[in-house]
Amino acid sequence: MCIYIDIDKSEYHKCLLQILQIISSELNLINRIWSIRIVACQCKTAQRIRINGSLIFYIHLTPLEPMLSKKNKIQKKKETEAVFKKGKSSFDELTGVKVLETENKINRFVIVVSTKVSKKAVARNRIKRRLNEVARLNLKNLNIGYDFFILALPRIVDLDYHQMEKSLLRHFKRLKVIKTKA
Repeated sequence: MCIYIDIDKSEYHKCLLQILQIISSELNLINRIWSIRIVACQCKTAQRIRINGSLIFYIHLTPLEPMLSKKNKIQKKKETEAVFKKGKSSFDELTGVKVLETENKINRFVIVVSTKVSKKAVARNRIKRRLNEVARLNLKNLNIGYDFFILALPRIVDLDYHQMEKSLLRHFKRLKVIKTKA
């Protein structure tokens, strides 16, 4: 994730506050620990296009925790089709989830965001990353030995991370794959 900020020379004293506000607002959407690297540089293109002598801050945010690991992803087409055909399902206006009990000792996921959701690849990838993150963060709360097929539906485009998380958790409860507290 990268953020660009243009700051006029007369507002250098406000720049750090502005950067921290943007970082905190961006990080509220995604529950991860991030390393933050801030680089200040004079940019000639910014001098030509915008105000002379403007400073551009390039903020590079890198996740410290890994994404959903490869072992937790369904990769074979036959396995994906089996989950889709034989699995129990739960749908709402945002997402659909199909679950199939397996003999594996881990949970595996496949997440599908089709072009019916959005024609723009950027939007589809953002949705897929967020759904991956919900799955990763809730792995420890799910019963072991299931394959999940998560399908994003068109109304999910305008929603934030927390609404997607609520939708998926609702499905997990309906399908009785969340661990019960004993």
